[in-house]
Amino acid sequence: ELSHLSFRGNLITNLEVITAEYYLPGTEILSYRLDTPFNTSLLPKLNTLDLGENFVTEVPVGFFRSMPGLNSVYLDNNRINQEGLPQGVFDAVEGLSVISLSYNQLSETPSSIKSLEYLNALYVKGNLLTFLKEGTFQGTASLSYLDLSDNNIISIEDETFPTSLTYLD
Repeated sequence: ELSHLSFRGNLITNLEVITAEYYLPGTEILSYRLDTPFNTSLLPKLNTLDLGENFVTEVPVGFFRSMPGLNSVYLDNNRINQEGLPQGVFDAVEGLSVISLSYNQLSETPSSIKSLEYLNALYVKGNLLTFLKEGTFQGTASLSYLDLSDNNIISIEDETFPTSLTYLD
């Protein structure tokens, strides 16, 4: 069964109906529908999902519902902001250990990670973060690797980081 799935480097904009638009010089936009709708029920053994380097703006609540074995998700280099990662988006995949959200448009670390007690590595490099609030990483007792580099962080409140953290950039 499928354990790794990569859509990296396409022009995906919508995760509910995955479509990719191709821009060819001198022509109109061509659309290619990969799946209508994207049927995640075929992915119960999926371990790694890579949706990096696309144009995703939102991950809908329930998107990961049929992927209970998901261990790593890569959403880096997209256009995701705060509203694009609603509370509860990761609830169905409590065993996630790696999340990459680098190079998006996040102004805060997403509150949706607070339910991920097995999260080991979080990449939030190159976003729009300016401050980190107390309790930001509350509930992430296993978090040991955190990459916050290339942000504009000017303020970090006390008790922001979990005691499990061994790498911080």
